[in-house]
Amino acid sequence: MKQSISTLICIFLVAFATIVNAQPTTWTDGSSNGVWNDVGNWDNGIPVPGDDVVIDATLIGTPMVPASIVLNSLTITGTGLLDCTPGITLTISTNMVNNGTFNLNGANLIVLGNLTNTTQLIGGTGDIDVTGTFDNTGGTADLSAGTSISGNPPVGGTITNPPVPVPVSPWGIVFGVGLIAGFTVFYTRRKQAVV
Repeated sequence: MKQSISTLICIFLVAFATIVNAQPTTWTDGSSNGVWNDVGNWDNGIPVPGDDVVIDATLIGTPMVPASIVLNSLTITGTGLLDCTPGITLTISTNMVNNGTFNLNGANLIVLGNLTNTTQLIGGTGDIDVTGTFDNTGGTADLSAGTSISGNPPVGGTITNPPVPVPVSPWGIVFGVGLIAGFTVFYTRRKQAVV
């Protein structure tokens, strides 16, 4: 019993130390192949859960997030491009800043902090869930059919092809009605029946 408790404590401490010591790692495309899991494409190693990831100007290949992962933060700068593999879930524990191009490609994006899309594009199909503020001022969110937005609706900028109505979550409150790029978009939450 004592050994089991000691083992659990050690596992917890190692996991906690890994999260607390999140490392920043920046896409360099050093191997010129666009492969996410190639250590030669990152300045500080392949991103692991809890890391702060920066996608800088894409030189040759566009990185594609290959599997579900929880990152501490994600920043896409300038001409940086980031694609997701269909069906994965990309979770950002704090904030995501997109000043480049982010393509959902049928993936799920969960941002537990704020999502800032100031100058460029978020596009594709998938689910976007933002707990904090979704600041789209100066940006474009080009959402294809089948895309859902939950949490807080985007503020400012341009939204093209918005899903109407926008599904938000199976429980909660009405967020409001807005006019975005010529579309009336309804943000609602339904109350879930308690049995």
